[in-house]
Amino acid sequence: MRPSLALVTVLSVSLLSGCASAYKSFYRETDHQTKPKPVAAEQVKVVKSADDLKTEWSELGTYRGHAPTVKEAMNAAQVACGKAGADFFILYTEPYEAHGVWKVDGRCALAK
Repeated sequence: MRPSLALVTVLSVSLLSGCASAYKSFYRETDHQTKPKPVAAEQVKVVKSADDLKTEWSELGTYRGHAPTVKEAMNAAQVACGKAGADFFILYTEPYEAHGVWKVDGRCALAK
C-alpha cells in the first residue's frame, strides 16, 4: 500500500507542475507558400497595430503566448516571428495580465 501511495503522489506532483507553466506559446503558420530565411529576434520590429504599419506586408502566421513579464512575453514573440522569417510582430491587442502572467497575441508579418 505504501509504494502505491508514493506513486500516486509522484504522478500528481508531476502532472500539476506540467500544467501550471508560466511560459507558453503557440505559432501557427498561415502562409504555406512563402518560406523566408529566419532572422534574429532583435531585427523583428513590434508594431502596435496593422494600421500603424506604413509599408506593405503579408502575414506569415499568428502567434499567441504568455510569460511572467511583458518583456519575456514580447521577446518570445519576436523569437518565434524571427524563426519564421518575419520582419514584424503586429499586435492584435496590447499585452495584458491574466492569472499572474502577461499574454500577447498577434501576427508575424513579412514586408513586401
